[in-house]
Amino acid sequence: MARERYLLHAGEEEINRAGAEITLKTKKDKWNNFWFYHKTHVIVAAIAVLFVAYMVYDMVTKVHPDYNIAILTSQTIPSDLSDQLAEEMEKYLHGVFSRIQKLGGTIVVFGSGKCRSFPEGMDFDEAFRQLVDSFRLVGK
Repeated sequence: MARERYLLHAGEEEINRAGAEITLKTKKDKWNNFWFYHKTHVIVAAIAVLFVAYMVYDMVTKVHPDYNIAILTSQTIPSDLSDQLAEEMEKYLHGVFSRIQKLGGTIVVFGSGKCRSFPEGMDFDEAFRQLVDSFRLVGK
């Protein structure tokens, strides 16, 4: 369409003259022409392929835990009950982990993200200390 606009008042010789058409002879010229017209499509397609490959890789290599363990409470544990709870948890977890090991379990997940958060009004350092103490207890 654009060609016709530029050749509107041109004569027959100008329109059909030999050698007026563009010919791409080398591979480099062909590649440059292709890249000029299709670079956006190629880049978008490459990003889409990488994204799909990442999603497939993530699905295939995802490790599912054998067991999930969570302690759900909406309030903090008073410090006087903390030691008693630690002793009971140690007994309980020793039994749980020995059963998990007998069943062939190797991966255990402790709670979800909400379970690992601390209540409003609680000091971050205190919450972190309790979390560290809990994991030390589990690691025994």
